[in-house]
Amino acid sequence: MTTSAQKNSAAQVMEHYAAHDASHGYAQDARYGDGKGTCSVKTDIGTVKVKTGDRDCTSGVATAYEAVGIDTGGATWTGDYYECMKSTGNFKFHRTSDGSNCDDGYIAQRGDAYLAHNDHWKHAAMCTSANPDKLAEFSQNSWGGIKNDATGDQTGRECLVRDWYGGHWDYVIEVIVDGKPSSSTTGSGSTGSSSKKKGKAPSPPQYRIYRNGKWQKWREDGQSAGVAGTAIYDFDARYLGPHGWFQLTLEDGQVLERNAHNDAHAKRVTGITIYYDTDTSKTGGVYYEALYRVQTASGAWLKWEHDDLDGGAGDDVNAICRIQLKIGEC
Repeated sequence: MTTSAQKNSAAQVMEHYAAHDASHGYAQDARYGDGKGTCSVKTDIGTVKVKTGDRDCTSGVATAYEAVGIDTGGATWTGDYYECMKSTGNFKFHRTSDGSNCDDGYIAQRGDAYLAHNDHWKHAAMCTSANPDKLAEFSQNSWGGIKNDATGDQTGRECLVRDWYGGHWDYVIEVIVDGKPSSSTTGSGSTGSSSKKKGKAPSPPQYRIYRNGKWQKWREDGQSAGVAGTAIYDFDARYLGPHGWFQLTLEDGQVLERNAHNDAHAKRVTGITIYYDTDTSKTGGVYYEALYRVQTASGAWLKWEHDDLDGGAGDDVNAICRIQLKIGEC
């Protein structure tokens, strides 16, 4: 179980990275240090050791957590942060649909992290102060790139603490302290605790696929739709919430509009992205997400996807033959 002292200590490690220019700069080709020694960092849980040398944005945040004993589940980059970190029970992910503000009103606290993994930006940083808003991040190397740079921070800005900025984030990652996520939310411009109203889980989405010249029957709650080895040419879903959507990628790389069908049924579907939108007035403020995976014509079931976090399901090369869809609490 993570303690408040560990959470604060993770932020202290990030502040060490930012302050010790001779030891720590930005690099993707040497993102776990140089292997030449360690630095001693004084924290609330005592002195901890971190490797000398460079980090990148995701390894910086992850190694700060791991240095103080907060398991990240083996998280290595923005694409596996959600799955790895959530699996440990040490973190709660708060979605930021507008790229800045958490949908549930949560405000990042010292030691929490920010995650962006989308078509425009892939980045991670750590909150060092909620008021004033500050974050620590590994940004870029001395010449504005990601590789082939001398060890250490040549500019003082390869790793730094700076004013918070928004517009790009997908999630605030809360470090769960003492086994319970915070109930701190915004309300009328202020922070504080708020109790959730009683609600109920939404009905599961229904979904179906088009194969062999016709639509197949509706499925729900993780049932498999499709037949192994038989390509699908269309997909449909309903009950995805008030503003939920799906989006198809076809075998020539064409990406259809959201909720649009492959009306000609001449091209196979190679990718599906699904987003579930929660009506929190009915769920008592509890958010849900789409959980889905597909089997491709190569015979492999691919990993479970969460909403639109990782670009959807499918490899955009092999035809999809089966899909499973359900919803889960965020």
